[in-house]
Amino acid sequence: MPEKIIHIQFNRVLFASAQKSLWKFAMRGAFKQHIYMSVVAAILTLIEFVPDNKNQFSVSKTIASGFIFYVTLVWIGLIERWIKLQKRIKTIGDRFEKEGMDCTYIFNDDGIFYEDKEKSMKLSWQLFKPFEAYKDNIYIKQKDTSSVVFHLSRQELGDKDYDEVYALLEKKIR
Repeated sequence: MPEKIIHIQFNRVLFASAQKSLWKFAMRGAFKQHIYMSVVAAILTLIEFVPDNKNQFSVSKTIASGFIFYVTLVWIGLIERWIKLQKRIKTIGDRFEKEGMDCTYIFNDDGIFYEDKEKSMKLSWQLFKPFEAYKDNIYIKQKDTSSVVFHLSRQELGDKDYDEVYALLEKKIR
């Protein structure tokens, strides 16, 4: 297999977009769970608090109130994490832009070689789980930790390189 070399110049807008999509990819299961819990909380609110029995103490009202409070805290936590992510993206984006953090990917028979100004990694194909493609993004995960090692987007690569990398990854780690 011939080497596929991809050089990506740092672009602040694409970096921010990539970080946000990576967060959404990681949170997609939790986000669905939060939505389901919110629907259940809304149903409990309707069932417990709409009927006209205001003077009665009810254990179910207490449980429903606690659950609604919990769901509210979960959403507040999610929003706080999103705000922290935005700040971190800005801070790291400023630093990378100042340093000119360009990166190079080399795909060959041995694996993936990645290099930028801070680090250099050479990882063989057997270290990866099957990759996932989600909303024009490729997520390459490590087997042992399930953490995303490489994230490549169609915006960064362009259509031709994205399709070539996708086909190559299908052969090597699908």
